[in-house]
Amino acid sequence: EIERVCIAGSPSPVNLRAPKGDVLKWRPMQRSIFLRLFIDGSSRVATMLLTIFIARVLSIEDFGKFTFGLSYSIAFALLAESGTHFVFLREFSSSDAPQKVWSEFFGLKLSLVTVSWCLAAVLSYFLWPWQDFYVAIALTGYTMGNSLSDFFHQACNASERVELSAWITGFQRGACVLLALVALTKSPHLGSLVWALCFASLLGSMGGYWWIRRSLPFLVWPRWNIQVWATWWRASLPLMTIVISFGLTMRLGLLLLPYLGLIEETGIYSAAQRLLDVGNLIPSSLMMIALPHFTKIRRVSPDNFFVEVRKTFWVVLGTAIVAFAVSQYAAAPIVRLLFGDPYAAAVPLVRVLSGANALILINYFLVTILLVMNHQKRHFFHEMLCLAACAALTTILGLRWGTVGAAWALVITQILMLGLLLWALRQQPWNKTTESA
Repeated sequence: EIERVCIAGSPSPVNLRAPKGDVLKWRPMQRSIFLRLFIDGSSRVATMLLTIFIARVLSIEDFGKFTFGLSYSIAFALLAESGTHFVFLREFSSSDAPQKVWSEFFGLKLSLVTVSWCLAAVLSYFLWPWQDFYVAIALTGYTMGNSLSDFFHQACNASERVELSAWITGFQRGACVLLALVALTKSPHLGSLVWALCFASLLGSMGGYWWIRRSLPFLVWPRWNIQVWATWWRASLPLMTIVISFGLTMRLGLLLLPYLGLIEETGIYSAAQRLLDVGNLIPSSLMMIALPHFTKIRRVSPDNFFVEVRKTFWVVLGTAIVAFAVSQYAAAPIVRLLFGDPYAAAVPLVRVLSGANALILINYFLVTILLVMNHQKRHFFHEMLCLAACAALTTILGLRWGTVGAAWALVITQILMLGLLLWALRQQPWNKTTESA
């Protein structure tokens, strides 16, 4: 009701402080986060079970190729996103014509996916460290299908219909798991696996689009308005660099190991990297829900903005501490249970990377608040600095201490990022009623 009155511009006095139980309070956001965590958690569990099966069927070398190919293709999937998901959430949440925003962004998304996949196919011939570069092309198709589905998830989040994501996730992940199992059963080779995942992911994204048109009032088709795209592209350019830099920083250790002469160790590091990706479930789910939530609070009820930020921060900090403590004790049994004794050398890597994951959770939240306050240009410099630092640290520490040094390089980089974010937020002008707090 508060949002409706503000948009309509009612001349009558309106109390912008949301009453207890209103949609802007913590409890509805808490329910959305838990639902988002359940949906994404189910997806990550299905993917992780498939990864375990793949690791046990393929050799350590082929599993290293598989994980390296995923990290390579994710870099181009981030290019296909180009920061437009955040701009979409912000534009959709504040627009009086959400259908038009949806159609314009969907056309832009399809174009970015096509260009990114073609670019990845060309560069894989030169950048792939092994001979079978078709693996990179197929896995890029797999991540492009995931990128399209992620865009549909953003539409569900922006429409405050998070429950619709369950069907999209179930269909796509189910197709990927089923076809991958069939491929490995019929022909347990890396080539058959990656092409099965590529086909299943693209098929799942088409099913997600059908479900969006069926369940939400988005009956319009994609629009191809270059002028509108240019406006949003300029707005998302800092976010594009931020997203790509962050994604590369997360996977830089795995990407650089083959070029540092550590090809045999790539498979071991891959197991720890997959567990790190699963651990990113909490920060990624939090950011998808928190960005539109805090954007709306800052616009409709600015007096409550700092209170909500502070309350959520303590929850995030407590979650990060608990997750880190559990990972220290559970690293060894988890690695042996999931991957088997051949991957026992990944246990110290998991313990180190769990510290990086705890810092990433905190940093994700702080980045979200910085983006809500429209300071993505400043954060652009944070990401570029941390990417350069991570590359240098990974090279130096990786050559000296191998995979453990590469893991510690990520931890040090996240500590640097935390310091930069805290310094940036300390300098922001909070509103008058909360400035002293």
